[in-house]
Amino acid sequence: MRGLYSAVNYKLGSHPDLVIAALQSPKGAICLISALFFHEVTSKIPRYVDIAIPQDTHANRIKHPPVKFYRFALNAWKAGLKIHEIEGYKIKIYNLAKTIIDCLKFRNRIGMNIARDALKSGIAEKKVEPKEIMKYANIYRVSGIIKPILGTII
Repeated sequence: MRGLYSAVNYKLGSHPDLVIAALQSPKGAICLISALFFHEVTSKIPRYVDIAIPQDTHANRIKHPPVKFYRFALNAWKAGLKIHEIEGYKIKIYNLAKTIIDCLKFRNRIGMNIARDALKSGIAEKKVEPKEIMKYANIYRVSGIIKPILGTII
């Protein structure tokens, strides 16, 4: 039978769904709400593991955990990508500044409040600098949306 298996006495780590989904989608990167949850700047528990894949890449069919795929242009997919080691596996997850900008870009799908709250939390807890956020905002042309929000936070 195909699938992922684990030992009976295996202890679940801090992010088992991220690891399982990433192993089943080797060309994918953890993004959006799942990445916000990983960076600990949202209280929203993701219903799906959000995975970004390059535009022309085939999305693997994943039965468990529930996954949502987002297609990114190749340059947007590569930007801000970091490798994190979770439970002994190397997992691709976007840095916090890029994740916040992606959430603003996909605000109609995930909700503006989630992105705004993550931005406030990230800056308040000093996990991200406004300068780094503006770098990605300018690249992805969402600086007009983010400047007023940053103005109220800083």
